[in-house]
Amino acid sequence: MSNQNSQTVSDQSRIHLAFVTDEIYSMPTTVAISSLKENCSPENNYTIHIIANEITDFSREKFRECECGNIKIEIYDKSLDKRFFDIYKKDNDLHVSASALLKMQLSDFLEGIEKVLYVDGDILIQQDLKELYDINLEDCYAAVVKDLISVRNINHLRKIGIKNKYYFNSGVMLLNLKKIREDDISNKLIDYRLNGKNHFVDQDAFNVVFGENVKYISLKYNYLNKFHDWMDAENLSAFYQEKIPKSKNKSIKNAVIVHLGTHEKPWRYNMGNLTKLYLKYYEKSPYKEYELIIDEFIDPAIYLDNLIKISKFESLKLRDLIEKLQWHRKQYRILTKEINLLKEKIHVDSAELYEDYIKLEIDLDQINGELSSAKKQLRTIKKSYAYRIGKAIMWFPKKIKKIFFR
Repeated sequence: MSNQNSQTVSDQSRIHLAFVTDEIYSMPTTVAISSLKENCSPENNYTIHIIANEITDFSREKFRECECGNIKIEIYDKSLDKRFFDIYKKDNDLHVSASALLKMQLSDFLEGIEKVLYVDGDILIQQDLKELYDINLEDCYAAVVKDLISVRNINHLRKIGIKNKYYFNSGVMLLNLKKIREDDISNKLIDYRLNGKNHFVDQDAFNVVFGENVKYISLKYNYLNKFHDWMDAENLSAFYQEKIPKSKNKSIKNAVIVHLGTHEKPWRYNMGNLTKLYLKYYEKSPYKEYELIIDEFIDPAIYLDNLIKISKFESLKLRDLIEKLQWHRKQYRILTKEINLLKEKIHVDSAELYEDYIKLEIDLDQINGELSSAKKQLRTIKKSYAYRIGKAIMWFPKKIKKIFFR
């Protein structure tokens, strides 16, 4: 059901979730909701608020199909501020849509609701969310999970001028909407995004504006599928101050929310067990009748072995080797982005295309036949006495004109 102004839900036990989506992320968002349906407790009631930026009626219907006994869907049609139209992630990685900026205005959209769990559309929910939702926010703006950028890329924190001890990921946030309204945070977020230093679409703004007025929660509530690739289990355990399994697959299995937050998506590429897990919920989603086209993913890290071999001949130092590897990875990302954009823009049915081709061939044959007939008629006319006499009559005045009017 479409609803522009959500009514206050009197049932205090109801769990409020919010997604922001556009047409591109509509399918993954329904899969995320389907994973919740599969794993939530039937005793808990959920209202899922879909903040929709220009989605089609088809996508709207798919969201409605996600409703069931204890899950209610509310759809809000919202347009992105024109000032944000040209905003994108600074490294040309377009897997994060500018529509994500609408999450800055959740406190305005969800009137009467004091708390909401915001989640990105590229997540899978593997357990009931009541434990997460019931976390006491006290006077904090949000409960969040620390991001490894805090230690892996300290320069990023310096570039945006953030002095927080930790940087958090904005893909899963339990938001204190009451506190956010009181402190006019939505306008502060928008102002920072327009005038501050940003690399990510929305994440830097949330980190700067929220500051350290956040509560850090367990990694299991926002486990990015790349965490074990970026850091070993021992260092992960030290950073998050909790025991992290050595196995990436075990960490994914234990996670309440798995966040597919990098540009490689398991609904686009064959990512092994992650794609199998995704397909499990895709096949329970409203899109299950549509076959996913999954490409083989070639990790750009495979270039490393080749570069090491090349370095022996080019006498590359380690720094040069790293720079070359980074260049290859960047080129791979750029090409992948361009291919994905083309795939999203091109939707041509091969059978329909072949029918059009045959029709054009028939039309062309007909035109060629008419042209051939016209040429034949012209040749016949040129051979006739009438044509020759007419030509002579036309020739004589022209000749006279040339003689007397030179």
